[in-house]
Amino acid sequence: MTISTEPAQLSYDGDDSTDAFPVTWNYFAKSHVVATLRDSSDVETLWVLDTDYTLTDADLGSGTLTATTPPATGETLVINLDPPNTQDKSLPIGGAVPTPQIEDGFDIAAQRDAKLEALLNRAILVPTTDSQIGSMAFPIDATRASMLLAFDENGAPTIADFIDSIFVNQESAPVTDGTLYLWQKTSTGDLYFLKSAAWVLYTALVVGVDVQAYDAATALTDEDQAWTGSQRAATVTDNDGSFDMDAGQDFQWTPAGADTLEFTNETQGQRGMIRLVNPSGHAISLGAEIKAGSSAATNLSVAGTYDIAYWCYDGTNVDITYSGALV
Repeated sequence: MTISTEPAQLSYDGDDSTDAFPVTWNYFAKSHVVATLRDSSDVETLWVLDTDYTLTDADLGSGTLTATTPPATGETLVINLDPPNTQDKSLPIGGAVPTPQIEDGFDIAAQRDAKLEALLNRAILVPTTDSQIGSMAFPIDATRASMLLAFDENGAPTIADFIDSIFVNQESAPVTDGTLYLWQKTSTGDLYFLKSAAWVLYTALVVGVDVQAYDAATALTDEDQAWTGSQRAATVTDNDGSFDMDAGQDFQWTPAGADTLEFTNETQGQRGMIRLVNPSGHAISLGAEIKAGSSAATNLSVAGTYDIAYWCYDGTNVDITYSGALV
């Protein structure tokens, strides 16, 4: 038979039930077929013939691989043709030409070439015009263990320590070639890091000054808290009648003349207290955002000291209630 197309790798997704998978190319021996299962964790397992799967007879133009256990959803079955790198045909000297054996030998050779081409296509290759025409062999295993693959000044493979590959200690700033990321100036010991193609001096951060020290007891604003310590803010003295919610929560107010009770930076949910000390009975009016009883302004204008409770319920308007004159 002829080999008109290259035997491509076959890939099938598992579905928990399908166990028969078409093998769309000819194979001359069952051992020439290799099946590999890739599980949902990306771990590959080489299947064993007659244990994990069976195959229909060889040399029929195509066949079927039947799995002992159907591949599960999330798994992938990959089938490849892998003829051996041997030649098992023995042709007699003289006599009739054994054309079937010769053709089979050519067919297997074509399949072997396709296998080698598939492997070559997965290999790391240098461009055709590359000037590196010498050996591209890696250093021996004992030398390259736990090291990084790198290339020397001629483009040949070599190895590099991770730190050495990104760090240099020298007096002048190195060229920012995309491989170095840390530079230590020899004379001063200053450490620079690469940022936006420029060397930036690294300045050590002082814990407690530049950054907050770690404290396991620090409260998180997006989690429920069981408070075991006091949580309170200092009272803010503000005598102009306009109370900034960003400045505090509780206020002390002693007007010097007629004044208007109002708020700025209203924050939804904020509530607190205002102690109004109005011994001279200055006229008190209410800002547009203040919601209170109709006689609130009149009552607060009477000489005396009052506790005013407030609550910003929507980020704009503020409800207030107040005590009688305190004695």
